[in-house]
Parts: sequence; structure tokens; C-alpha cells
Amino acid sequence: MKKLVTMSLLGVACVVGLTGCATTGFEQANKAADSIQKTKNELYAGHNQVTVVLNALDQVMNSQPAYVSDAYKEFVKQAGRLEKQGYKTGKIADNMRRKGASYFGGWGEEVAMMRSSSAREESAKRLVSANKDYERIEASVSVVKSVYKPFLNDLYDIQRSLNHDLTKKGLTAVSAIVKKAKEDGVKLQKSIADSGKVLNDVSKGLRR
Repeated sequence: MKKLVTMSLLGVACVVGLTGCATTGFEQANKAADSIQKTKNELYAGHNQVTVVLNALDQVMNSQPAYVSDAYKEFVKQAGRLEKQGYKTGKIADNMRRKGASYFGGWGEEVAMMRSSSAREESAKRLVSANKDYERIEASVSVVKSVYKPFLNDLYDIQRSLNHDLTKKGLTAVSAIVKKAKEDGVKLQKSIADSGKVLNDVSKGLRR
């Protein structure tokens, strides 16, 4: 990954005469990289919680009758935690779109103010490249947001069924949706891992 964003920020800071141009661009790039890493960590909290939820679900399906009620309560608790994590991911995806429009709009205005046509042209190219990197992040996080929904719906359906029937027959009745939940959970974890790679890639590029 080329250091497009770092160099562009430096160019803008120095050309428009901002103070501290020797460090301002790098500081801004590092702040952006830190923000991206925080987003990655937030996503991976969901990745880990999927594993916890699926393990709790296995406990429900495999527990002896005397322990199935406690196993079910634990499953409900862990599913609730995942729901909150999914909500956070949704907010991240929505906020990234808003922040991106604001950030790159302001950057574009500064590029337009450059007096040197050659500097303006080069900075504009770097701005386009940086914008594409941001769009990659935004798209990958949006995918994670969309994949959360079917998995959470599976968990809701399991809870609705088992909430009134924790018998052996009740557990057998949800076996198909449990299988689907496991498949959707794997898909969710894959989407989080894929997004994490994009976030890590862009973040490293900002620090180089």
C-alpha cells in the first residue's frame, strides 16, 4: 500500500501555509490509522462473540434435561451481547459514510485552493486514491452489517421456539434452524475477517 494519504495530507498542510507542516500530515495520518484500528477491534469483538454464542447454543442442544434450562439462559445472555455488538457495527457503518463525506469534502476544498497547478494535480490524484481506500473500508464494514441480520434472526427464532419448549421434542424441532444459525455464524465471522484485512491494509499504509 502506497503512502498516498500521508503524503497528500503533508502536501496540503505545507502548500496552504499551515503551521507545523513537518508533522501535521503524519499526525493526521496516524490519527486516521488509530481510528481504523479501533474500528477493526470493534468488529473483532463481534467475531469472538459469535464463537461464544455458538458454543452456548451447543450447550443447549447437548445438555442433560436437568441442566438445559441453565444452558438456555446462558445462550440468551450471550445472544443479547451479540445483538448489542451488531448494533454497534451498524452505527459504525452509518457513521463512516457521514464522516467520509465530510472529511474528503474538506480535503478537496483545500486541494482546490493550491496555487501550483502541478501540486494541485498530484494532490488531487492522491485524494482520489485515498478516497478509494476509504470506500473499500466503508464497503467491507457495510457487508458485515448486512450479514449480521440473518444470523441474529436465526437466534431470535431459536429463542422464540425454545422459550416455551425446552423439552427433547422442542430441541429436535429447532435442529434445522440451529444448523442454519451455525452456517450463518461462519459467514458472519468470514465477513468480519475479510473486513479486518481491508482495515489493517489501509491502516498500515497510513503509517508508512
